[in-house]
Amino acid sequence: MATIRVNRLPVPTFRYLHVNDAEADPGDLRPAAPDVTVPDGAELHQTAAAFPEQTALTEALRAAGTPCTEITGNAGAPVRVTLSENGSAAFSVRAERGAVLRVIQVITAAQSAHQTVISADADAQVKLTRVFLGADAVCGLHVSLADRALLTLTDVCLGSGKTVSEIRVQMNGKDAQMHAAVGYLLGGSAKLDLNLHAVHSGRRSESDIDVRGVLRDTAQKIFRGTIDFMQGASGAKGREREDVLLMHPGVVNRTVPVILCAEEDVEGEHGASVGQLDPQQVFYMQSRGIPQEKIGGIIAQSRLSGILRSIGDAETEKLVRRALGEEVQEDA
Repeated sequence: MATIRVNRLPVPTFRYLHVNDAEADPGDLRPAAPDVTVPDGAELHQTAAAFPEQTALTEALRAAGTPCTEITGNAGAPVRVTLSENGSAAFSVRAERGAVLRVIQVITAAQSAHQTVISADADAQVKLTRVFLGADAVCGLHVSLADRALLTLTDVCLGSGKTVSEIRVQMNGKDAQMHAAVGYLLGGSAKLDLNLHAVHSGRRSESDIDVRGVLRDTAQKIFRGTIDFMQGASGAKGREREDVLLMHPGVVNRTVPVILCAEEDVEGEHGASVGQLDPQQVFYMQSRGIPQEKIGGIIAQSRLSGILRSIGDAETEKLVRRALGEEVQEDA
């Protein structure tokens, strides 16, 4: 299939910066069958794909006839989804009033294109964890939050190819909240293109975005983080921060923090911290007998430890730590 344009900035900047959008190749869009484990309290249905917004990715998935896996119910244990087969997939997560749903998606396919749509009614809570361990992935996430609804999002990207991720969270209800934690460790020639758009429409809505990552070798990353205060979102608060560790002179890092404001009574803050390995820290670790070749990996793992703790699922956390090269103790 031909490439598509995704990850568009809400307000374009200078074209020569090459950050206004991204070019993505969704590859073979034949439907792929996800492996889904459903706990007590949750339900699974096969429906027509739910595409709330017209984007290049949704149009491609619709044209390919991609079926949708719908997840509903009220369950404390997570619904586990594994995408290991190349192709396309679509998911719909519907949390009715007061319900709690946890969904864990692990993407190991060499090539995948998928979209997840989340709708949370009043007082509902949805926790979504996505782990990218495959190669090339093009994915979209669209979220709608009603009054007092809560989305907790944790993304971990350790892919070896090009990952393109488009996230749009609409806090339509009053006191709606979104907490997002994104971690990435990219090496070789891996690329990550991430666009996260937090739209505040509801009064006193809150968003908190924490992005931490490590770049090695010739890896490349673009992060577009937009906090968008719409008219009527009085009392809303939004915070965004990114911490990037550059471990090789050949890496390319681009960060585009944006705040858009159409309402006076709001609070927004954003910032980015970009740095290299501290020579004193490296010297200290060497003086304690840690080999030079292991120091970078240890520091990278420590940078992502806070993100991993936010997963809140021992099985998934062990999977990620193994992918990071950590020694994980198995349960007896």
